[in-house]
Amino acid sequence: MKVLLTGAFGYLGGRISQEFVLQKEIHLVLASTQHREVPGWAKSAEFKVIEWDNVESLENACFGVDVIIHTAGMSAPDSSKKTKEALQVNGLNTCALIQSAIKQGVKRFIYLSTAHVYASPLDGYIDENTCPKNLHPYATSHKAGEEILRYYSGRGEIEGVVLRISNSFGKPAYLDSNCWDLFVNDLCVQAFQSRKMTIRTDFNQRRDFVPISHVISVIRYFLEEDSTSLGDGIFNVGNGMSLSLKEMAEFISTRFELLRNEKIDIEYVTNSNKVYELCYSCEKLNQLGLKPMDLTWMEKEMESLIEYIGKTNQKIICN
Repeated sequence: MKVLLTGAFGYLGGRISQEFVLQKEIHLVLASTQHREVPGWAKSAEFKVIEWDNVESLENACFGVDVIIHTAGMSAPDSSKKTKEALQVNGLNTCALIQSAIKQGVKRFIYLSTAHVYASPLDGYIDENTCPKNLHPYATSHKAGEEILRYYSGRGEIEGVVLRISNSFGKPAYLDSNCWDLFVNDLCVQAFQSRKMTIRTDFNQRRDFVPISHVISVIRYFLEEDSTSLGDGIFNVGNGMSLSLKEMAEFISTRFELLRNEKIDIEYVTNSNKVYELCYSCEKLNQLGLKPMDLTWMEKEMESLIEYIGKTNQKIICN
């Protein structure tokens, strides 16, 4: 199976690369907009440079490919600053890639979207039938990418899978990955650099924190799963269990102390009496046998992240 992975040197793309390059049945094609030295562990993979405004470049990247995993996109902070570019990158570039994929006979397109299409902050019960209403450019541009894929999938021109991923966390494959402003990763860096963690937003806010390892297992499933189980192709990908920011900080502090034998204090800048109740339903995945992992998976991903930061701490520059 030939798999094209866009955003291959990004946060999620890098971790996916590390996993799939080990699969002998997968011929992995790493795609990026920049020439970059492929790491030693990925020497078995093919590398291609993509020019998003060049149809020939996109069609060449899609040639002979069975499945595309599309992770390339603009981050939430960048989308807020550059709204026009966000629509171009997350929406129109996705459209161009889908059209090239169809022309080259690609069977399936897996689009990594975000849970944040639903609302901000995420609150209450949310399943795939919940109406997306977040107007942030990051959310609306990803929703545009989703709808384009659903349009062509509905026409039977390509099999489309949309994965609305909640707040993923874990170590990156590359130190320069744009991931250090994410809540969990940021707190872990703070623990090393300041010996304390500061939460500057509402600590009662609840989020569904999902280890990247689980996200990868879901993507792996959809590489080969029969099309009859895809339904409308939209799936929530999360842990199925929400934690407040305070609870997650305490979880990090506990793992840090166990691993490093150091106690990390937590500082709360703001206070709020608002009560949040988040249930990010992943029942559709559960019915396919992809149930969220137990706490052990959370602990392993967290410990791996802490160990990684401990080895590279001085080189990490946070935004």
